[in-house]
Amino acid sequence: MITAQPQSLNELLDYFSDVPAKMQSFYRGLFEKLGITEGKNYVEEVVDQLHRRGENLLALMIMDRLRVGFEVPTQSTPVNYDLLIVKIKVLHALHNYTEARHLAESLKAVLPSPDIELIGNLASIVKSQALATSVIEQRCAWMKESMELYGSVFTEPTFHGSYWLGVNALSLAICLGEFEWVRNHLPSVIEDCEASFGESKHADFWSAATLAELQLIAYLASHDRANSDRKNVITLYTQVNKICQTLQQRKSARKNMVMMLEHVAVEEAQFSAVLQNELNAALRPARVIIFTGHRVDDANRTEPRFTPSQVPKFSDALNLLLDEEPIDVGFSSAANGGDLLFVETLLKRGVPSHVILPFNEQQFRSQSVISNNAEDYCDWGKSFDSVCQGQRDGAVIWHASQSTVDDEVADEYYAHANQVILGMGRLKAKELGGELRGLALLSEEGQHSEVGSQAAVAEWSAREIPMKVFNPNTNYWRTIEPLSSASEETDLPERSVVNRTMLFADVMGFSKFGEPAMAGFCSGFLQAVRDLVDTVEISPEEINTWGDGLFLVFPTASAGADFALRLCELMKVRNQDDGWTAFGLPQQMHVRVSLHSSPVRRFENPLTQVTSHWGHNVNVAARIEPITPPDQVYASASTAALIAAENTDHFAADFVGLVPLAKNFGSLEIFRIRRLGHL
Repeated sequence: MITAQPQSLNELLDYFSDVPAKMQSFYRGLFEKLGITEGKNYVEEVVDQLHRRGENLLALMIMDRLRVGFEVPTQSTPVNYDLLIVKIKVLHALHNYTEARHLAESLKAVLPSPDIELIGNLASIVKSQALATSVIEQRCAWMKESMELYGSVFTEPTFHGSYWLGVNALSLAICLGEFEWVRNHLPSVIEDCEASFGESKHADFWSAATLAELQLIAYLASHDRANSDRKNVITLYTQVNKICQTLQQRKSARKNMVMMLEHVAVEEAQFSAVLQNELNAALRPARVIIFTGHRVDDANRTEPRFTPSQVPKFSDALNLLLDEEPIDVGFSSAANGGDLLFVETLLKRGVPSHVILPFNEQQFRSQSVISNNAEDYCDWGKSFDSVCQGQRDGAVIWHASQSTVDDEVADEYYAHANQVILGMGRLKAKELGGELRGLALLSEEGQHSEVGSQAAVAEWSAREIPMKVFNPNTNYWRTIEPLSSASEETDLPERSVVNRTMLFADVMGFSKFGEPAMAGFCSGFLQAVRDLVDTVEISPEEINTWGDGLFLVFPTASAGADFALRLCELMKVRNQDDGWTAFGLPQQMHVRVSLHSSPVRRFENPLTQVTSHWGHNVNVAARIEPITPPDQVYASASTAALIAAENTDHFAADFVGLVPLAKNFGSLEIFRIRRLGHL
């Protein structure tokens, strides 16, 4: 367990010395903007502030770089309690319930006496596990366990006055149908909550949110709802909305409300739906916005689409819209015109803006940021540089790819970035328990591109994402109604560069296998892999192997994830039933599996006369595999985003950290892929 943490910005940046210089510059600017005073609590305050802002991926990246929580706390191990508590909260926020619970239980075991904050966090994790499972018996068991942990407030003097524990216990009791238990304990929790107001007699956010929730609980548990004060519940939640300042506050204030009404809906669907709509109007869910828009017209453009003179009009229209419909997080790219106007507007409002770059930063700057229109009075380059160098508070940079690309194939990288924007928006909305919406700056409807803003809007509509589109020629926002189902795929021409998901796998310890084992390896392991290929719904477009190494290319990220997990599941089953020994192989064999999604070159290999996939991103995929733990699947951020963009309900992505790749290939944001519901 590390006890001597960095106490200054420069000491913290030492842990990022392996990342590219441009990213080091970005992190320096980002951490400076947090304004944390240097000292012994520097790291704790940095990660806690990032967590409160909803930037949990960045917070976890820092803690994993410092190896916080990598060693299980013991009685003889020094414990940095505050930092471990933040990591537990961050893991929980990122839906990594297994690791969060393990760390919380390990910390609880070494503390000499019960701790209010830790018990509350552990109870909250167990509750999240309950809500995440579709197995009714398991859900009820975990809800009961969580209720009992929270319910310590009623039995342990140590917890006297901790109304936030009590309200959580009561909300779970509502879900379990224990209304009499609720009515017995409700008055004491209300009294504790009101006592927290102090001499001011005014509630802070958490007290106000708790009081609103307690009144909702009282209403739901009432013997006579018709004569209960429903309007008071709505009024209290409206007041909470007015003083809500952070994403974490909004998420926390709504979590039990949504949970209780979902359970009430089982027997009272219409009542629950109406009440949920009223409460959503009072305390809205977090809004995550994905944006796409035209660049400013080049000087040689013959048909105007978005002229420099229209820039101020769109900026004004965007500000007016956000005055009426505030948002909490934005995702976009950073080209001149619509993208950077969207980013600048959010940052000036103090709203986090996540920027996804499609390829090499400098190439993107020269190709998509710098304008050649003499009438353009905006300094797009300055705006772009300030964001990418970490000089803007609230800006976060992600790379869909860091490749340098030929101009004629850049469109595929823009299309890939659009997919990553969609996926990362979905991941953030899920993390915050919020809603995903789209905004677009789009000229005439008739203009169509397979990779541009029109294509992005068409896909969002097909994915049933509500959105508004601004036409710079009419200065008017219009609402695009989501389609009821995805549009049919059209036949596209064969391209030399395509967006694909690449899988690399390696059998650990293969180099130590004896010569007699080679035949069994082919007839046992490779045949088993072949059988998997024959059973999957979406087949790989390329299959290759050399020795124990496997390379497969899939048309979608979800198809790649499914095959990767099937391969790990195959190893687990065969290891349990000694299935390998029949082929003269070791009793236990393990694989490492990696996934990476990105544009790659596709053409026929003259030597083998089969279609193959080539390029820098194939190498990136290969460098992830050696850092993957046995029988797990590690993936790049682009794969995690594309799985979410494809809107499958079968997979979860747990953030691992900014991890150095094999063979000094730089560092990459890595996620662990698992089946949803599998811990």
